[in-house]
Amino acid sequence: IPTELYSLTALEFLDIAQCGFTGTLSPSIENLSNLKAFVASHNDLSGLIPDSIASLTVLRNLLLSENNFFGPLAPLESL
Repeated sequence: IPTELYSLTALEFLDIAQCGFTGTLSPSIENLSNLKAFVASHNDLSGLIPDSIASLTVLRNLLLSENNFFGPLAPLESL
């Protein structure tokens, strides 16, 4: 995922499903503090989902299916 995306702090909806992204989610996802929906399904993302995703308090929709994530997921109070 391009690092530039993590600097779009006013972003509310991010849909990168089926875009062929590889690699991991950056802990910098916490910079997207206004994010209400994050759709990243059907890519080739892998690794741990960063604990910093739990700091997205207005997040209401999170779709990460059809990737290769593993490990525990931090409690997401807003979902």
